[in-house]
Amino acid sequence: MASVVDKVRRGVAKTIQAASEGEAFDTLPDCDILGISNRFTIKILPSDGLKPSVSRFTPIHLVVKAKKGNRQTVYNCEMIAAQGVVVKTLQGNTVMEIRLPDNSQNSMGKILHPAGSTLYKVEQVKCQSFSQRFVISKFGEPFLNVVNTPVTQIFGSFSNVLRYFYLINADQALEFFNLSNEKIGFLRPSYFSTAESVIINYRKLNKNSFFSIKQK
Repeated sequence: MASVVDKVRRGVAKTIQAASEGEAFDTLPDCDILGISNRFTIKILPSDGLKPSVSRFTPIHLVVKAKKGNRQTVYNCEMIAAQGVVVKTLQGNTVMEIRLPDNSQNSMGKILHPAGSTLYKVEQVKCQSFSQRFVISKFGEPFLNVVNTPVTQIFGSFSNVLRYFYLINADQALEFFNLSNEKIGFLRPSYFSTAESVIINYRKLNKNSFFSIKQK
């Protein structure tokens, strides 16, 4: 319990300090690099040589790389036991923390600013259709809609052929829509790779981009 209280205290202290310096928390920092491409891959790194932590949880590391050009690595990520995923720049600066769902029935998790304040919340939307639907809210207001789409709806019967040859390593894809119901991006399995990775694609320079790249 003491460690939890300490984390909360540090988070509040960081927020107050940054607020006193006039820093705004309406966007995530260090996202300008995402302007180099509109297509990235998120790949799980091999866990060979990694030792389990005290909680017996083997650390999981991921990298975010551009799919175009020289396939530059833009972020390093680490999955931390009982916390979630921390995304950092190559220089070690925290970009965001992706937290696990709380006790809420509909909560799917949230995204925190490095200072500790919550920027985005992800909640499941109850619907009658077979596909799962989610809403990403920012400061309590709807920001993006997400639909969990079966891969078969994208490739049709051809998806079975790809799966047979181990070219698809998952059955679902996530499609992102703005509040005008325009598709602005998607996250799907890496269809033509046996590696444990996913592809994220978004409409470049869209003002409703999920990452809300800060203008200088």
